[in-house]
Amino acid sequence: MGDRRFLRSSALPSEGTKTDRLISILKPLGCTHYVSGPSAKDYLEEDKIASAGMTLEYMTYNYPEYPQLHPPYDPQVSVLDLLFMTGPEAPKYIWQL
Repeated sequence: MGDRRFLRSSALPSEGTKTDRLISILKPLGCTHYVSGPSAKDYLEEDKIASAGMTLEYMTYNYPEYPQLHPPYDPQVSVLDLLFMTGPEAPKYIWQL
């Protein structure tokens, strides 16, 4: 896995908004690949990222359904919902143990 560091984007110089801001943060760090959540498809400009020499990957979350207080099942909720609804069984839904 190599040398990994976690940095706050607010501590790094950046300019622009949305995709331009993301590129201005990633480029100086030497990033060539960016992994994002699926909601970013609504605002990230993939062509700009490609033009900056980076590839873009969207995560796919396919966790199994679990019982929720108000059906039908809604996968677009916080992990807190899973924790409150399933308690100590939550890891089984995340890691499919």
